[in-house]
Amino acid sequence: MSVACALPGSDDLAPFYCAERETRSGSNATVWRVMDLLGRKCALKIALGDDKRWHDGVLREAKAQDMVRHRGVPRVFTVGTYDGKPAMVSEWVEGETLKSAIQDREIDFPIAYVLDVIASAASVLKAVHRAGVVHRDIKPANLIVNGTDVSVIDFGLALLPDGSGASVENELKRAGTPLYLAPEVEPSPAVDVYSLGCCAYELLTGRPPFPGEFAKAVITRHEQEAVLPPSELRRDVPPSVDRLLLKALAKRPADRYLNAAAFEHEARWVRDFMTGGRRVS
Repeated sequence: MSVACALPGSDDLAPFYCAERETRSGSNATVWRVMDLLGRKCALKIALGDDKRWHDGVLREAKAQDMVRHRGVPRVFTVGTYDGKPAMVSEWVEGETLKSAIQDREIDFPIAYVLDVIASAASVLKAVHRAGVVHRDIKPANLIVNGTDVSVIDFGLALLPDGSGASVENELKRAGTPLYLAPEVEPSPAVDVYSLGCCAYELLTGRPPFPGEFAKAVITRHEQEAVLPPSELRRDVPPSVDRLLLKALAKRPADRYLNAAAFEHEARWVRDFMTGGRRVS
């Protein structure tokens, strides 16, 4: 069976996937939405480099993602090379990134909706952490929302149960994106709770807890500056939501929620208290 493929180049994965469109391009990889021979929509992630470090990184990312069994984490189908560069194929997730949702918003999101989204994301992180994996790069661009359902993508900086990924390169010692980076250096599930708290704060108020253009200055603010309660940026935020996010954004890991499961439970409790248990679409 011959398949015409719109992607440039050829290698071991190329004959099996036909490109529909490029969806994301970053500093480390390009992601295409492709169709496989069974007619399934898939995500083909192609690394930008081709040396051993890049190959090891893609394999480590695929292993981390494959360890998690949750509908909010795309299934990994295979890894290989495309045009000589390491690549992985995973399940395609419908929806938009939280980053796009925040950028495109015209009015404030309903508070109950924000709580539903955060509880859904925390549920996914609960499964990630139970698999022994720490994501280390939770941010709006790595959360895909479809209604109030959330999927977590991009495990490229993930820490595996065996510790691989923690210090493969010195620059990864403190992995993550500065706007959503926990104050502490040591990677643990607590860093993901903090980063999710940053995402929740931005979804609720329209800005991250510590905005800034320069990474070092932003990191210093995470470490030293008190978080402004969300209610000071948005008047309709009740005290229960202030408490929820301020606890997730505590400087010391011991002062945050014990784990993602606890964050999820509290977010759902606050939402139910506000809405009488009604779901928000």
